Amino acid sequence: MASPKKIIVVLLGLTAAGLTKMPFEQKFTEELREQRLAPPTLSLEAWTQMSQNGLAGAFGGLRSVLAFFKSLEAHLHFEDQEWYELKNDFKVVTSLDPYNAFYWDQGSHHLAYNAASWARSQRDQPEIKRISIEKEYLEAGDTFLRNGLRYLPEDADLWAAIGRIWSHPLKRPDIPRAVEAWKKAAALSNNHVYERNYFLSLAKIPGREKEALDVALELVEVYPRNLTIPTFRCVLWSLYQNPQLPLDLKKPTMVQLFGSKKRAYRDLHSYWYRINDDGFYAGNVGADLHQLVIDLNVPFEFNPFLSPRQRRIPRSWWQD
Repeated sequence: MASPKKIIVVLLGLTAAGLTKMPFEQKFTEELREQRLAPPTLSLEAWTQMSQNGLAGAFGGLRSVLAFFKSLEAHLHFEDQEWYELKNDFKVVTSLDPYNAFYWDQGSHHLAYNAASWARSQRDQPEIKRISIEKEYLEAGDTFLRNGLRYLPEDADLWAAIGRIWSHPLKRPDIPRAVEAWKKAAALSNNHVYERNYFLSLAKIPGREKEALDVALELVEVYPRNLTIPTFRCVLWSLYQNPQLPLDLKKPTMVQLFGSKKRAYRDLHSYWYRINDDGFYAGNVGADLHQLVIDLNVPFEFNPFLSPRQRRIPRSWWQD
C-alpha cells in the first residue's frame, strides 16, 4: 500500500502536468472554435436560464438537441404572447447552437414581426406607448440577427432578413438601413432577388437616383431577365428621366423597354400608385400616363386619374 507521502507526490505531479498542458489545450480549443469545429463557451446568461438537466446535457455534448427542445419551449411562449420569456429562450437556444442560422432567423422573426405586430395591435394602450414598444421589438429583431452574424458573418440570408425588416411597407421602414443590408446580402451571394431588392431600395432614397441607375444597368448586364419584371422596368424608366443625368446618355425608348405602349401603360398604371405608397422615384411617369391615355384612347375604367384605383387592367386589353 502506497504511503500518504507518495500519494501526495503523485497528486502534485499530476496537478503540475495539468497546469503545464492547460495553456496549450486552451489554445487548441480556441483554434477549433475559430474553425467552428468546437462549440463556443456558453454565456453567463445562458447558464442562468438552464435547468440542472440542461447543464448536464451541455457538458455531455448534447447542445444541439437541447437547443431544439428549448426552441419548442419558446414556441409555447409565442402562443401565449409571452415575449420576454420567448426572447430569453432564444438567447439560450442560440448560445447552445450558435452556428445554426435557422435559430437566429426564427428568433428575430418572432421579435420583429410577431411581437412588433402584437404591440401595434394593443389598442387599449396610448399610441405613443404602442409605437415605442413596436420599435423596441423591431430593433430587438435587428440586433438578434446582427448577433448571429458575429458567428455566421458570411450568411447572406441573415443580412437579407435585416433587409426585410427595414423595407417592410406595413411596418416602420428605414430604407437606408435596408439598403445596407440588401447590399451585403447581394455581395455574399449570387441571389438575383437580393440584388434587385438592393436596387429597388436604393431607388427610394432621394439624391441617390444616379447611383441607383448605375446599379440597375449593371444588374441588367449581368442578368438581362431583370427586364422581364414590371417593377424593375418601371423604376428603371423613371430613373432614366432624372434631369441630373448627362445629356449624352443613351436612353431606351418606351417601346424598347416595355415592348409596346400598351404594356408600358399596364406597368406604369400600377407603378403610379406605388410612387406614393412605396416611395419610388416619380420621374415623369405622370406625364407619360397622360400621354398614353390619349395615344391609346384608354377607357374611363382604366384611367388612374379618373377611376377608382382598385380597378385592374385585364390581360385581354393590354396583351398584344
